[in-house]
Amino acid sequence: STGPYYSLNEAREPDWPDGLRSWIYDAKRANTPLKQKYSSRYICSLCADVHRTLLKGGWAGNPRPHLRLLYEAAPLAFITENAGGVGTDGIQNLLDIKPDGLHD
Repeated sequence: STGPYYSLNEAREPDWPDGLRSWIYDAKRANTPLKQKYSSRYICSLCADVHRTLLKGGWAGNPRPHLRLLYEAAPLAFITENAGGVGTDGIQNLLDIKPDGLHD
């Protein structure tokens, strides 16, 4: 999205993949394809962060694999995609992932 915000727990930066670390570094300096400077808005409430992102635009993410697909990640991906956004794990669409169990 073209909103000026990203929502990501920066305290977990050491756990981020290199590509994400690089994108955040560039986004803070307007080194993005849109040449837009991004700033952090992080509440640490998954629903609140996604809600603000839907209203204001931008990017919300959680690069750690602890979200449960069936009742956290996929429902929010469904809402986000129906609002014109994208729900991905960085590799594939979250709504295309087939869970192996209830708590995946």
